[in-house]
Amino acid sequence: MSDYRTLGNITQLTTNDPVNRIRRRKTMYRNDVYDLVDGERDHQLKRHEKHEVPHQDEDHSVADWITYMEHHIGLAKLWVYHLDIDNALREVRKITALGVACMEYNETPPRESE
Repeated sequence: MSDYRTLGNITQLTTNDPVNRIRRRKTMYRNDVYDLVDGERDHQLKRHEKHEVPHQDEDHSVADWITYMEHHIGLAKLWVYHLDIDNALREVRKITALGVACMEYNETPPRESE
């Protein structure tokens, strides 16, 4: 008998292993991931346009952006705790887009060649 049970694109351990109970089986192409992140950035910008007092993202420090990302990391952890991987990944999408925003408003040096 297998230790795994598959429901859709989620594989769940049927044993009481607390370390890695849920694994996703589906993978995505990098361009599709970039499209998701780009769409999330568009969504974030549209939300900021709706504020009566406009957000000035360019005024946020790197520390501010990291704080926003940490908040969403905490939410992602909470979703994982509740075994809700889809909502955890929604938070990962937000976190990644916040990292992009941080880099947009704070000139980021390229990776140096090794």
